[in-house]
Amino acid sequence: MPLVVYLQTTPPRQPPRGSLLPPRMTQGQAPSSPTQTPGDSGQPRGKEVFPTADHLRVIDGGALLTGNVKLVYDGYIVTCDRATYDDKRDYITFETNVKMETGQETFLAERIGFNRKTREFEAQDARTVLQPARVGNALQQPLSLWGKTIQREGDIIKATDGFLTTCDLINPHAKIGFGYAELIPKKRITLRDVTLYRYDTPVLRLKHLSIPIVEEPRYSYLPNIGRTQEEGYFIKAVIGYSLARTLPGLLRVDLMEKKGIGLGTDQAYRVGQNMAGRVNLYTLNDKSRNARNLNGQVQHEQRLGEIDARLSSDFQSNSYFAATQNSKTQNTNLALNRNVGRITTGVTLGQNSSDSGGSLYRTTTYGLNQQLPLPKNGSLSLRFNGTDSLNASTTTRSGRIQETGELRASGTLGPFRAELVANRNLRNATTGTSSGSSFFGGTEKLPELTLTANQLKGTLGTYFSGVTLGYGDFLESISSSGTTGQLHTQRFLFQTDLNRKSTPLGKGVRLDTGGGFKQSIYDGGYAAQYVLSQNTSLNKQVGAAGTAALSYNYSRPYGGTPAGFRNDFASSVNSLNLNYSQTGGHASVRLSTGYDILQSRLDPIPGVRNSPWNQLSVTTELRPNESHHSRFNTTYDINSGKLIVLDHYGHFQRSTKFILDTSSRYDPTAKKLRQVNAILGTQFLDNDTRLIANSNYNNVTRRFDANSLALTREYHDYEVTLSYVDQPFGFRTEKGINISLRLKAFPSPKTTQGGRYGTPIDTGLGGFF
Repeated sequence: MPLVVYLQTTPPRQPPRGSLLPPRMTQGQAPSSPTQTPGDSGQPRGKEVFPTADHLRVIDGGALLTGNVKLVYDGYIVTCDRATYDDKRDYITFETNVKMETGQETFLAERIGFNRKTREFEAQDARTVLQPARVGNALQQPLSLWGKTIQREGDIIKATDGFLTTCDLINPHAKIGFGYAELIPKKRITLRDVTLYRYDTPVLRLKHLSIPIVEEPRYSYLPNIGRTQEEGYFIKAVIGYSLARTLPGLLRVDLMEKKGIGLGTDQAYRVGQNMAGRVNLYTLNDKSRNARNLNGQVQHEQRLGEIDARLSSDFQSNSYFAATQNSKTQNTNLALNRNVGRITTGVTLGQNSSDSGGSLYRTTTYGLNQQLPLPKNGSLSLRFNGTDSLNASTTTRSGRIQETGELRASGTLGPFRAELVANRNLRNATTGTSSGSSFFGGTEKLPELTLTANQLKGTLGTYFSGVTLGYGDFLESISSSGTTGQLHTQRFLFQTDLNRKSTPLGKGVRLDTGGGFKQSIYDGGYAAQYVLSQNTSLNKQVGAAGTAALSYNYSRPYGGTPAGFRNDFASSVNSLNLNYSQTGGHASVRLSTGYDILQSRLDPIPGVRNSPWNQLSVTTELRPNESHHSRFNTTYDINSGKLIVLDHYGHFQRSTKFILDTSSRYDPTAKKLRQVNAILGTQFLDNDTRLIANSNYNNVTRRFDANSLALTREYHDYEVTLSYVDQPFGFRTEKGINISLRLKAFPSPKTTQGGRYGTPIDTGLGGFF
């Protein structure tokens, strides 16, 4: 079965992340060839064909090869009994006992046609095995595919009159027959005229079947049976369907003892190259709360000439998965984007609202962004953003409207990179019972011009890494003693940084130095401030695998800024820091601490101890072998002379049959363990049964925060899991038993044994899940 393998040297323009539409073609851009990975058989790559055969004859418009034909092309190896090359179409036809090796798959067929221009395959009577990495990692096992005809268009595989299965037996336990199949890697497999077989016996016939193979499936596509404290006994199922090739969907049916019947649909759609989207809806008449639960999500993308439009909206009403069950929320966003060369225009509009317990909170946002090119690699951007918020209850109603605008231009001016920035707080108003009008929407620049040179020449370049000159007019809102006002000032700026230098001092010692200077002058000398900063580190190699570093950091503002001017706020730093690490054999140690010279010089406050020392942190790791790992984290307060924290993390493993992860925290002040967590994974009874257990014990409350147990029995084509969860202190109480069946032929989401509401399931080491 010939799965087309493609070579592409220039990647195509990618659509926005998460886009449902194909990439937009720019003016004059030729369609991109598919992006499939080329062959990797270890053979020479390139555009040349290296043929060998018993007989090779040049014919009109091409060549004919017969007898023990072998071609090496661009990383592929193809053998057959006969091959024909059509020079006009740049097309190669392989016939009779065709075998193609790519280094990743082997394709067997009676005939394969390969178009060297489009790099597409056409095959007859073909078969192959596709690895999950090629089709989609959501598949649990390789996918075997047979087809009377198989072809590839772009990265889509199409087949007719065939079978597919993930069972690797000569006579598979189960297989799916189809009249037509379409496989879109990492998205879905759509089948028509479907017959499900147990061995060679037909079991079920379907008109359509859609199997999602997304990278992170959200649902299990087999019934899930169990019992929880919230839902009682339940059975939940997701059924894939396809109304048409471009209309795949999912039907969700939940039967819950305590809540009733939940119904949902996830419907995707695509119309040509310019319209796509999905609609998700779920409804439940929750009889335990006597409330109607409605959840939904809409995502729509459309191209209108040169404009890309994206609309997304999600909403929920009385969802029992929400933090506040009797609540309503809605989030809607609209984005319009136009890209023509280097000219881009964007418009955004969004509204978020929540209604819970008689309180309504709503926020509306809107914005406009325009970017234009300027000469000398310059650019001009204009931005406008606004926010309208409302907070209302039965007794109060308040809100605020804020709008800001910005102009930013940049380009090259002689040896400098010039940037001009102007921004204004256009509107700030309160509504309803809101009081006061002071807010800090950022310092307004009316405008500010900066010139930056990052590559200095001559003597200046020897000592300085760059220099910045700036002049600006600033306006800032201030508030003092309950009064509000504005501060207006002009500022001249000069800033430069010293080149970072590293000087070897011998015997594994190295001195690194750097620093900077920033001078600001306000209103022609009315106020002025300069900031000196420097950082020096002394590094020493200790033995073959040890390093020690003593660093000194200093930064201090001198002078002052106009009262209330926050744009140039600078803090003082004067500290020493020590770091040491040693790794060797089966152990390693890392420690760090520091001394705040500035704090040590502060006048003591009666009854309060000065604490100039940073806490001493020591981490020790022991690895006696590959199967055992222990890590101790210790925190010691040098100022008080007390041990603060002692943590231990442990990992023990014996092949894949037994894995244990543990973590514990000891409180030296209380002189007792505070928390003990453990995860156990082991084979149980035989090699096909495994047990996973998780327990978190809180020694402060003397209760377990969470316990879970999962027993899984694995068979050739499926596995059965019996799980128990007891989560009394999570986001919501959960306690119950679940039984799940997973067919390995179908994708399934990664599940945890810690409940649905966010209880941690591991100790931080990993290694098992």
